[in-house]
Amino acid sequence: ADDSYYCVVTNTVNSVSGESYSEHVQSDTVTVSFTEPSDAAWAGDGTESSPYLLSTANDLVLL
Repeated sequence: ADDSYYCVVTNTVNSVSGESYSEHVQSDTVTVSFTEPSDAAWAGDGTESSPYLLSTANDLVLL
């Protein structure tokens, strides 16, 4: 599965006069590809509602 990510950083300063100033910057978007190892036999679907269930330290290494 391919997912795209970017970061937004915001800085807000409140001056002594009560004014508030904000600036933000956004990073470029990057695409990250995730693939399931072919020999993975974990329980679960790898989704938020049914995450993979790791039962051994080797499962964690494989992940």
